[in-house]
Amino acid sequence: MTAIANFGGCGENYAFKVVQDGQNSLKVLAGSVNSQAVAEKDYGRVSEIWLKATIHDDGAVTGASLVTSSSADTATASYRNVATITWDGGNATIAQGIKGSQNLVSCGNNHGWSSLYL
Repeated sequence: MTAIANFGGCGENYAFKVVQDGQNSLKVLAGSVNSQAVAEKDYGRVSEIWLKATIHDDGAVTGASLVTSSSADTATASYRNVATITWDGGNATIAQGIKGSQNLVSCGNNHGWSSLYL
């Protein structure tokens, strides 16, 4: 069963919502991948934010984190774009990449992402 993401009281469907938190600063609200929680995290001025899932060799998701770059999927890791950000001075334009908590099914190097919408 996929865990419902913690929306931090924001009242919106973006579990991994990226918001500007002051000039030249971003914050990502908490979310989840399968049963692995991803904590809220603060960023400076970045252009991309990715959700990284760590996968055990039996296909179970054993960890999830937010990172600022992605790599090619492997048998033990898969990435999904959370947001792409463009900057005009100190103001960010944020294109949200995903919505809802995330479910990941893995079979070797083949990973399939799906979203749980509320």
